[in-house]
Amino acid sequence: MESRGNVGYPKSAGGGPESFGSTLHWGPDWSKNQYDKTHAVYTHPSGTLGDDFHTYGLYWDDKQLYTYIDDDSKRVLQVNHSDISYWQKSGLSGRDNPWQYSPNKCAPFDTEFYLIINLAVGGTNGYFPDGVAGKPWSDSS
Repeated sequence: MESRGNVGYPKSAGGGPESFGSTLHWGPDWSKNQYDKTHAVYTHPSGTLGDDFHTYGLYWDDKQLYTYIDDDSKRVLQVNHSDISYWQKSGLSGRDNPWQYSPNKCAPFDTEFYLIINLAVGGTNGYFPDGVAGKPWSDSS
């Protein structure tokens, strides 16, 4: 769940308090993060996400991984890892596949790992583009 949450922030720039992104960050290393291939946006049908409490869920097994809001019927991001491997999804070439010895196609999501709960406010890395209404700072400030 990644939300900008700024009132007045346009949907074209990622949305404000009515929207959030569900993103799976993965890749052979941090510089080759393939998040753009496993990203979806949810927009609440009325009001903002702050008008009520919500449950943000994650389901994960050896065939699929999906996120949802409030209940399983409201899926946001759905990734099937039984069709092609994440290495094939990445489209990377010219380097060794770090998951080549995994017995299934869901590597690197075929083993236990830690989920990170992170609260980030602001930023200067382009996540909040400069010059967009609802952003009270500039990346160079």
